[in-house]
Amino acid sequence: MVKTITERIDHCCGCPPEMGCMGQACPHHSRNEERTTLICDACGEEADKLCRAPYQAEESWVCKGCLQEILEWKDKEAFLT
Repeated sequence: MVKTITERIDHCCGCPPEMGCMGQACPHHSRNEERTTLICDACGEEADKLCRAPYQAEESWVCKGCLQEILEWKDKEAFLT
């Protein structure tokens, strides 16, 4: 799933007292930034890439680790039948 996350960015470097804080004009001023990220439908963690999950009734997108778990589970299930 694609999710938009709002993060508080605070890179305040502590301006010298003789100069004073530049406020909004300072490139290090704290601000909110939005970013879009991919979230695994199985584990809920952020991922760089997602794959369509096989053997699922509904469409879901999973990370590499969860995909590997699904495939191992399906492989074990095939041996039991």
